[in-house]
Amino acid sequence: MDFQFRVGKMRLFSILFFCLTAVFSQDTTVVLSQKLAFPGAMGLGKNTIGGRGGLVLHVTNLNDSGTGSLRDAVESYTQPRVIVFDVGGYIDLTTPIKVRKDYGFVSILGGTAPDPGIHLRGAGFMIHDEEVILQGITIRPGRNGYNPDVANRGTANYEPPDALSIVAFANQTINNVIVDHCSIGFGHDGLIDLGASSSSSLSNVSITNTIQHENIDKGYGNLFDSNGTVSNVTFARNILHGNKERNIFSDMYGGGKLEIINNLFTFTREACGLFYGTKTDIIGNTWNQLTGSGTRISGTIRVISGSSGVLANTEIYSYDNLDGGVSATYNTEASNSLVASRLADSGLTIISSSELQNALSDIGPKYDPQKNRIIQAAFNHTGSLIQHENEVGGFPTISSSSRPAVFYQGSTHIAADFYAQHNLSGDGTNVTTNWDFGTYQVVNNAGYTDREMYWAWLARDLDKLAGMASTDGGSINKGKSSIFGMIN
Repeated sequence: MDFQFRVGKMRLFSILFFCLTAVFSQDTTVVLSQKLAFPGAMGLGKNTIGGRGGLVLHVTNLNDSGTGSLRDAVESYTQPRVIVFDVGGYIDLTTPIKVRKDYGFVSILGGTAPDPGIHLRGAGFMIHDEEVILQGITIRPGRNGYNPDVANRGTANYEPPDALSIVAFANQTINNVIVDHCSIGFGHDGLIDLGASSSSSLSNVSITNTIQHENIDKGYGNLFDSNGTVSNVTFARNILHGNKERNIFSDMYGGGKLEIINNLFTFTREACGLFYGTKTDIIGNTWNQLTGSGTRISGTIRVISGSSGVLANTEIYSYDNLDGGVSATYNTEASNSLVASRLADSGLTIISSSELQNALSDIGPKYDPQKNRIIQAAFNHTGSLIQHENEVGGFPTISSSSRPAVFYQGSTHIAADFYAQHNLSGDGTNVTTNWDFGTYQVVNNAGYTDREMYWAWLARDLDKLAGMASTDGGSINKGKSSIFGMIN
């Protein structure tokens, strides 16, 4: 009996091994069907073109300014441009880097940097023009970073800078901005603020796959403050951890739509606040109060007065939102503003709130030494408000890096080994349709150039598409034995 039992077990293990081998040997095919900002771009800003088709500028040092620096590439050119990185490490800033008016049409692709990635420290980043893609970098000003109002700290008049601001000044029209796979923390006022003057407009903005954490001064998360002129904003698949309030706070009362979809918030005092007149989809989000953080403002989703909006114009579509593991709650004004149908449907694939942690386990930049700490704290809703980054370990020591002198295939802006492996030809502007990445294939029916495909591969955009059941701008063909088909 014992011998037969052992033989039976061996046969069972052999069958399981054969099945698993078959599962993992099957190819996954990603079909890119829409030419978006980059493969996998999502939300109402997904059609941002950035610097597509323009100059390709290489950041070759970690200096604050001067030839070869990130600041020079952002602030010294008005032509459409794609900025890629041949270095990795901290860039210590004395003032914010600014995409000024008439300096837009730029793609800043931090995911192209070598390990350890690109980390802005000492000041933040400002966007004041249209067609901007900011992807794959960290922005962490720090307690002693740029702060021209530091003398007023602790007073009612204190107005320090935001870590990242996207603002349309007087008589400006800014369309199409996407912030994706960035980490933003240790800020002073807000982590991200969107704004526009009454004579300007800001529209079609996507903030996706970001890690935002631990505002060290005012404790604010995100403010979408509009004067009635900010519209069509997607805030999706982000983590906001360890902030006091503004998780989200919106004053988009002019009729423009806002999507808040599949985000995880941990906070101490206030969850989501909407001024009168906002029109918002709130779907599949989770809010958790930090353990032991004391009294909070009741109501997960609150509609409040105080702006120029009208309560009767407020509309909220809310579905599958949790607060502390139970259904989200509403104040009276929010409850009376609920509607039955979506308001702003960008086509984003919705994830159940019960699956949110799995979906958010790999957001943020490709390289970020603080990512795991922040994500785990957010999942466990542990931590507290901090006043200095040193309370959570400060800025980790990282070694800077640079690419070797001989790295690219001529002037293609594509690594020579990648160029040879995929049998490419030309200067990188050709469109190759079929790509074999070993564990998956990509059918490029969208018309991305070879350069764009290389940059997307470096940033792991293509890897992530191959691991998803479905996504914006692409579909996945899988055989019956695909591991993805088995688990979805």
